[in-house]
Amino acid sequence: MPMNELSRTIATGGSQVLILGVSARAAVFSAVRAGFHPLAADRFADEDLAAACDCLRIDSYPEDLESAAKALPPCPWLYTGGLENYPQLVDRIADQRVLWGNPGRVLREVRNPFRVAETLRSAGLPALIVAAEPPGAAGGAWLQKPCRSGGGRGIEFVSGPPGEHRATRDRNERFPGQARAPSRRFYYQQYVAGTPCSAVFVGARGQAVWLGATQQLIGASWTGARGFEYAGSLGPLDLSPAHLRQWERIGNALAARFALSGLFGVDAVMTEKAIWVVEVNPRYTASIEVIELACGVATMSPHVLACRDGELPAEWPAVSPRDAPRPLGATPRAGKAIIYAQSAGRVPADFDDFARRLNQDPARPSIADLPPCGREFSAGEPLVTVLACAPTLPAVVESLQQTTLSVQAALGGA
Repeated sequence: MPMNELSRTIATGGSQVLILGVSARAAVFSAVRAGFHPLAADRFADEDLAAACDCLRIDSYPEDLESAAKALPPCPWLYTGGLENYPQLVDRIADQRVLWGNPGRVLREVRNPFRVAETLRSAGLPALIVAAEPPGAAGGAWLQKPCRSGGGRGIEFVSGPPGEHRATRDRNERFPGQARAPSRRFYYQQYVAGTPCSAVFVGARGQAVWLGATQQLIGASWTGARGFEYAGSLGPLDLSPAHLRQWERIGNALAARFALSGLFGVDAVMTEKAIWVVEVNPRYTASIEVIELACGVATMSPHVLACRDGELPAEWPAVSPRDAPRPLGATPRAGKAIIYAQSAGRVPADFDDFARRLNQDPARPSIADLPPCGREFSAGEPLVTVLACAPTLPAVVESLQQTTLSVQAALGGA
């Protein structure tokens, strides 16, 4: 089904959908672009989210999401990051209302790094080595990673006995809803240097359609991020035919093995000759917003069609391979960057006016995830997302950095 007909078919009547997660704003905006009437519950209930839909702010993540779901009108639901780490909770909410996404049994399998590595190797694809115990020093570079990961927090290089770096532990305790690993258990993954990236797929009935790939900003100091923290995305990437074929093989292998349904993301490290999968995020991902803004598409429509009817789109306006001719300006680039607070503070009273001046075009805001004036924040807390579109990725980065400087100044140097 052509994409324009697909959007009209799915969103006829302005269907309601409930969106739950740590931060629901990006997914809510995606749902609005696809013609839905979303509802939401998350940890922040930021000003722009509240303006876009009926939303609830929860105090205890993720426990309070279940009661929030019971309090909101009946309609299908989907989740964003970090609910993939709580399969039992996903199943309990799915008992209340129709789930447009992957149930708990799928989450338990696809979030298991050993299962993912085994699946890739069986398909003849590159696979990072994973281990349950800290490896020896002779085995090359390794990462220690929480079994319940979120936003790159809690990840560090292995250097000596297993344990947490003090700065990482402090930040995890400060923001338990986003970084918590209640079991305090870790696994170990081989480290490969390359370009951190993320691809987006939509899956149904054991197959997947590749929707695009983005470069990840990891620990970008100009955003205030540290270590392996996710700080944003840039894209879509121009890929070589060989890289594109490998991405498609990865998506189909994962969809077939884990019965993935709807949108899912694959984080990886891309080198000149190979794509090394880091983890699978079986839900709407942060990079989807970048692909939508750059390509003018609405990914919620194929997501719903895949989850509801088990169908995949017959066409998708994907970016051409790198060596294919691309008319000047045919595919603009987009990016997002998450600004982390450098120190504790309070959102100033005139921040609303500042954001309003930046957001002249409501369809393409320059600043999002707007905290209410007067809200207190702590050092290291994610505060605001900045967005940009430009003809090239370097121009996108430059725009993001300029806006970031303006936002940090408006927040009092936060």
